[in-house]
Amino acid sequence: MPARSVMASLRYVLLVVLLVGLVGCRGGSGDGERRRVIASGPTLTTLPPPRERRLPPGGPLAPGSYRTTQFQVKLTFRVGPGWEVPTAETSGDFMLGRDVDATAPFEGQYLSFLRVEQVFATPLLTDRQLAGGRQRYLRAAPRDLAAWFRRHPYLTTSHPKPIQLGGVTGMQIDVTVKDLPARPDTCADANPQQCVFLFPFTNGDAFSSFEGGTTRYLVLRVGGAPLLVVMEAPKGRLRRFITEADKLLATVRFR
Repeated sequence: MPARSVMASLRYVLLVVLLVGLVGCRGGSGDGERRRVIASGPTLTTLPPPRERRLPPGGPLAPGSYRTTQFQVKLTFRVGPGWEVPTAETSGDFMLGRDVDATAPFEGQYLSFLRVEQVFATPLLTDRQLAGGRQRYLRAAPRDLAAWFRRHPYLTTSHPKPIQLGGVTGMQIDVTVKDLPARPDTCADANPQQCVFLFPFTNGDAFSSFEGGTTRYLVLRVGGAPLLVVMEAPKGRLRRFITEADKLLATVRFR
């Protein structure tokens, strides 16, 4: 073959190879660009919500979402800064608090959730009555617990106000203890304050209200039995505490 023809053929082959290489590189580059665009695209906003943490048995709560595990009424809620767990959760109640001092527990502010299945039909005013024959005073909790508060001889109540909590309707009432007889043996843990015992706890203790202060109750029925949400604070600090408690209660969801 003449040298010119060989050189021409080589130039032709090299030209074809060069064109094929350019097309291949170009195609690869475009595909890589597409992959990079896809990989670096905007993050989807439909991420699942963060999982709720188990309510610890005691101590400060980090801000975030929590769920009950022992309490009969299963629910979730979110807390901001400043909340803690004063006592361990049980099947019948759990409590959250603010400014709790173990050396002066009655100076704390408390948000309690109580599963009320029984009440003291006869008012109990002393530790001796509570320890001695409490069983004979117990009755099944009435269906209308707000009306039971209004009929109680040692309680005065505000006019009931309709509310909703976690999609469940209920009533809100403010309750003040009144006209307790002065006795030296009432509520030994709180003397010189006088108190009246209202409901038994599952651990053998009882829920009491003290003379001179006001307590806010949210009365609901969840799962066929009364659920009480109770807000307590020292005299003069209840309104401010209710403001903080309402922020938490707005996040409550029943499961």
